[in-house]
Amino acid sequence: MFQQQHAKIRAPWANKTPTTITADEAATLPDAASTTSHRAQSELCAAWERRIFSRPKMCATPADGHPPTTMAIMDTTDLTIRRATQADIPAIAALLHQVNDVHADGRPDLFEHGARKYDDRQLARILDDPTGHPVFVAERGGAVTGYAFCQREDFTGPGSNMTDHVTLYIDDICVDERSRGMHIGTALYRHVLDYARATGCHNVTLNAWACNPGAVKFYESLGMSVYKYGMEQVL
Repeated sequence: MFQQQHAKIRAPWANKTPTTITADEAATLPDAASTTSHRAQSELCAAWERRIFSRPKMCATPADGHPPTTMAIMDTTDLTIRRATQADIPAIAALLHQVNDVHADGRPDLFEHGARKYDDRQLARILDDPTGHPVFVAERGGAVTGYAFCQREDFTGPGSNMTDHVTLYIDDICVDERSRGMHIGTALYRHVLDYARATGCHNVTLNAWACNPGAVKFYESLGMSVYKYGMEQVL
């Protein structure tokens, strides 16, 4: 029997200064604290992407869970990380099947083999909401080799017992099984971190299943740490 462990994981330095955007570039971005409207948030995201996509792709190597002080160039030859489009739905759907089968192997009582988390109609709706649900894909040689689904969670304003903050939740992240070991997952995650910093997020979180310890170790190697557990008792 597997114990379900929904561990929301937070990057320790997710609310620090971006490491792949210079201070001068960051100063030209809209003020994240004042971007309360959907249009303002969209303009902020667009301004960030114009800057980050034009810079060399880089990857930090965290040590001891602390913010990186140096940057190491990854082998990202022919690798592009960009916003997902409707044209990417077939490739994303294939990757969703891969992720689902990993979960089905570990928890066959909860996941069905051959299924996927979102159907094409749901994917289309998600991609139509680039501010609330930003989705990024990694592309190499013209083929989509990975994705990162994100959700913007806004805890600002009245009606909550939490401090005012915005969280970027990684709903799903995947690298094609044929492209693993090429640091694509790391590049995707770093891209998400930079996006979160530049758009005023306080932290980055995700859920990991206890039946997938390899994924948990990968997230920890990136500098994430557990801050919340989900418990279960199977009856």
